[in-house]
Amino acid sequence: MNMLTKTLFGATFAGCMTVLPAMADTANLKFGTGIPSAGDQWKDYHADWAARVEKSAGDALKLELYPDSALGKNGQMFDRVDAGVADIAWDLPLVYGNRFAGLTVVGLPNFFRDNVAACGAIWKMYEAGMFPALDDYKVIAFTCNPNVNIITKTPLKDITDLSGLKIGLGSKLRGEIVKRMGGVPVSVIVPEYYQSLSRGVIDGVMTNIAVMQAWKLDEEVKYIVDAPFGLAVGAVFMKKSTYDALSDAAKKAIDDNAGYDETIRASENVTAAEKRFTDQVTAAGVSVASATDAQIERLREMTAGLEKEWVDATPNGAALRQAFIDAYNKEVSSR
Repeated sequence: MNMLTKTLFGATFAGCMTVLPAMADTANLKFGTGIPSAGDQWKDYHADWAARVEKSAGDALKLELYPDSALGKNGQMFDRVDAGVADIAWDLPLVYGNRFAGLTVVGLPNFFRDNVAACGAIWKMYEAGMFPALDDYKVIAFTCNPNVNIITKTPLKDITDLSGLKIGLGSKLRGEIVKRMGGVPVSVIVPEYYQSLSRGVIDGVMTNIAVMQAWKLDEEVKYIVDAPFGLAVGAVFMKKSTYDALSDAAKKAIDDNAGYDETIRASENVTAAEKRFTDQVTAAGVSVASATDAQIERLREMTAGLEKEWVDATPNGAALRQAFIDAYNKEVSSR
């Protein structure tokens, strides 16, 4: 071997010694969400979660972060993960309708006020295998916001009466609630709420305060109705096949930041964020009307029959509804 050959061989070998361990030992995963990076939910929870995972993993795992719908919008991320566009994602299962029908149990109205307990109940049901549509995924955590609100551009004379108002929303179940209140449900994806409001396509939205903050809807809507309209549930998840291919160290880093405790943490975080933002916008002139006991009873009467319709239309609906009630009551009693 001449001197030039030795030099080239030595350089090539040294380069391999530098590159190969990183290629072999470090998993680089793309974490995507439709949540705006300016919103508290991204800054205070998702980005923090990613930092905690990377710290736990050391060199075993690196996360590339893609908020702001860079890899897909809310309502698309399960498909993006299936296609390998994203490796880990946060998305809203309720937007997918029948695909994740069982999870829509949290969206039934008049059930509860404690969203953290509700999210704990959903996790326990997931652990028990009650959501088979999630069998191909490793759910890292569920995130449950407080009950969704009806948020409008003009004040309501009666917060139980939406007569003629066009309300933007993202789930069939919420549409049924709006119809029973006399409103006109309009299917709109979250990133289009602001534009639809500003153009007068809709008169209001049925969503939660976190969405109002992240998409700056307070520039368009000034009146919030607070009532037990049902929850929004999100999920941080990845394909089981992607998880299974990771090293033990990378798996442990994810597992140490996943599960029931992470679900509770995520839900407490978004609850605190919503309260902060509600305080900010009310101080700036946004009005919040909380339903009285009499109005809640009227809403209950107006939505009567919705639970039975849900049970009849949902595979294993009766068992899911009862399991959720039992798990929720157990969570409340243990908190």
